[in-house]
Amino acid sequence: MILAGIRDLLTDFIRFIRQTTGKREWIAAGLVLIPVAGSELTGPSISHLLRPLEGWVKTGIWFGLLAGPFFLIYSLAGYRLPARKWSLFLLVAFFCLAGTASLEPVKAYLTVFPVSDPGHLLQLKLLISSSLLAGYLVPLAFFAVVFRKKRLDETGFRFSFPDWKVVSLLFLLMVPLVVSSVFSPGFTAFYPTWLAGDTGEIPLHRILAHESLYGLNFVATEWFFRGLLVIIFLDSGAGKSILPVTVLYTLWHLGKPPAELITSFGGGLFLGYLAVRTGSISGGVMLHLGVAFLLELVASFWRLQAF
Repeated sequence: MILAGIRDLLTDFIRFIRQTTGKREWIAAGLVLIPVAGSELTGPSISHLLRPLEGWVKTGIWFGLLAGPFFLIYSLAGYRLPARKWSLFLLVAFFCLAGTASLEPVKAYLTVFPVSDPGHLLQLKLLISSSLLAGYLVPLAFFAVVFRKKRLDETGFRFSFPDWKVVSLLFLLMVPLVVSSVFSPGFTAFYPTWLAGDTGEIPLHRILAHESLYGLNFVATEWFFRGLLVIIFLDSGAGKSILPVTVLYTLWHLGKPPAELITSFGGGLFLGYLAVRTGSISGGVMLHLGVAFLLELVASFWRLQAF
């Protein structure tokens, strides 16, 4: 019965993607993502090339990388923004995302930076994680002020998702991918996110604080990408937002291990589908948190065994 539920879910997912995307959008998405994926796999990554640039310059380039493909693919779908306030919201959102995206490579760099006080370095990581969370919360607060008539549950922030057995099986299917990702290039340089340089003596409460903040980032991520940019954007009459949002979500993973960047595209499409079908981000939050913390556990075991 569970396998039948998975089959029905995948069949409906394929039907949904065919109904909400077109050939021109797919071509544009490929022209954007294939060179990006190629640079991550075969040469210096984009985030690595941007690392030495000054803060505002780097933020401006990130703004173009994130906003440009989104608006290009969205316009190719034949749609316009439904109201001026949507334009303001998207500009604020992309600026915040660009500013925080420029910090992601720094967090990865801190993981391999040799220091004598890893606890202090973890504090820097906590500061960066807080900034990343702010990159979501500022647009969410802006949305709440500008779109005052929208209730919280209308933005997908409510408890409702497909059969828990199906969701659990989908998570179990991800386990082999997560475990095998340990051997992918760059994985141990990024995960676990709490580890900084030497292991040293890091108090447990600092690790728990970091992991809690790390988890909140994923709740905010789902609420932003799937709640506002998919559920509400579709309901507003803005049309087919699923593919441009997924491309944006994929580019947001620049600086992460290549395997994670590539799989984020398929994952983003499926999480967007779940959000639309259920009107809720809870299914995506559970899957996202499950995979994220599994990555942390596997990487922690792998790295600590090496010391």
